[in-house]
Amino acid sequence: QIVSLSITDYRWALLLIVYVLIASFLLFRELFDRLRIRGWIARGTVVTDPYITVTFMKAKKRLGLAKDFSIIETGSVFAPMTTGIMHPVVILPERFTENLADCELEAAAFHELSHIKRNDVLIFSVIYLLRAVFCFFPLVWVAARRISYLAEVACDHTVIAHTGEKIAY
Repeated sequence: QIVSLSITDYRWALLLIVYVLIASFLLFRELFDRLRIRGWIARGTVVTDPYITVTFMKAKKRLGLAKDFSIIETGSVFAPMTTGIMHPVVILPERFTENLADCELEAAAFHELSHIKRNDVLIFSVIYLLRAVFCFFPLVWVAARRISYLAEVACDHTVIAHTGEKIAY
């Protein structure tokens, strides 16, 4: 006797396929973003301007940051960012310091180095993985967004605590 099977007989398999496709898409998107950032670093130039490097080294010392980092300048970003877990890199936009006051560069240094000290890149990596694995749970997306926001606020508080210039920041 021939048994006729229908896709509706295996709804769970269809749901599993949809889940795997969405989770894979999210993971590949994250991988693509990481590769794009690596490209920015590879095409960028190492910052050697003493005005920038000295400011970052002073902030590193005041934060008690033991980890070494690199500072790269590239035209691919519009705002400073930090990446890298084992070998952190601060990426600055080209000509970032042209119109900045000393206190503004100092604030940017404290902010970005706070991300390194707090291991935010590692935390965000775990969050991206969890968000991909639990992609169908809206609260995971809300929590990921909230954690990202709170990390920025924590770094902003570090800036204010070390510079004492709430209004300027």
